[in-house]
Amino acid sequence: MNSSGVAASGATSAYYRTQATATMPLDGPHAVSVPGEVAAWEVIHQRFCTKPFAQLLDGAIGYAENGFRCLLALVAGLASNARKLAQFPSTASVLLRRGAPLQAGDVLVNADLARSLQLVATGGADEFYRGDLARRMVQGLEAGGGLFTVADFAGHRQRSTSLLRRPIGAILCIRRARPRRAFCSWRC
Repeated sequence: MNSSGVAASGATSAYYRTQATATMPLDGPHAVSVPGEVAAWEVIHQRFCTKPFAQLLDGAIGYAENGFRCLLALVAGLASNARKLAQFPSTASVLLRRGAPLQAGDVLVNADLARSLQLVATGGADEFYRGDLARRMVQGLEAGGGLFTVADFAGHRQRSTSLLRRPIGAILCIRRARPRRAFCSWRC
């Protein structure tokens, strides 16, 4: 399952030549693609699951809506990225408290994520890529200087890739046909 998405249609080489930057940004709206995971979830659900799709998201919705206590690993990551997080007001409102990173034991609630997951739970990938949620995500990306259009999201399609499998002794090597990256796993 290839859950990668496409870059913004406005992210052309011509656009970036007009910008005063020598490299692609590593964060913000120019560093992301159309998220492909929701389409992958739906395909995986259709092929392999017996529970209703909405039920599979119940736990995530509950944690986003009611919150969970932050552990050290999470707060360490927030602390090391606090300056970047502060650049994006909607992100800062969730992950920072009065400009400071959350502390271990603090409860992290993300009501917007809960509402978004609820929309996906009821509307599926169609809501995420072609519904009101897609329009709001594009508006948010545009407000941050992003180059996405509603058509970029609406045009997303899940792609499945075939895998090449070759046993080598006790190891099963598996690789995608393209691009040429491989990984190996022990045969159990």
